[in-house]
Amino acid sequence: MKIHNFEQNSQEWCSARLGVITASNFAKVITPKKLQLSSQSEELALSLAGEIITGVSAEEFQGNYHTDRGQELEPDAVELYEMTTGHTTTKVGFVTNDEGTIGASPDRLVGEDGGLEIKCPSMKQHLRYLFGLDDLTQEHRPQVQGNILVCQRKWWNVMSYHPELPPVIKDVNPDAEYLGALEPALNEVAQKVQDYVTKIRGMM
Repeated sequence: MKIHNFEQNSQEWCSARLGVITASNFAKVITPKKLQLSSQSEELALSLAGEIITGVSAEEFQGNYHTDRGQELEPDAVELYEMTTGHTTTKVGFVTNDEGTIGASPDRLVGEDGGLEIKCPSMKQHLRYLFGLDDLTQEHRPQVQGNILVCQRKWWNVMSYHPELPPVIKDVNPDAEYLGALEPALNEVAQKVQDYVTKIRGMM
């Protein structure tokens, strides 16, 4: 595991992510129910290979109201989390495996063993989490389990934050079945990326 300490969303952060399978894309690697290699993984591998060759991100998503809101509210959410739980958190930029092929950008690492994922949804969605009408942990399972895997942590917290409402904080432990399927699938996709890169360079 390697920790890269630069500001998230900085130029250095964006460059470090090029060609890397990141936790935000783990949902494209295996299917949610059967835990088999997803059909989306092929397109993901092609895109990442293209990023390595061109040095340009293939991601078209440039942010929206929800992501902007999350970045704006994150410091307040972290402060409330630390007050509520008594945990100390650490801000990091980007975490990768030793090979630099798989990575994650956790919102915070917690102590020596944990981590934190923060969501800042609409009031309606937050209330659904608050009253258990939607499952906060299941909705973000690929990302959170992926963070546990990449950051080599024993547990993770998922927090839904709304400034005018009580927070929702859920504990997540490593899911052995899910990680048992995810890890080899990630390695397979990472190998596909390298294979595509080799083939493209052979054509140049």
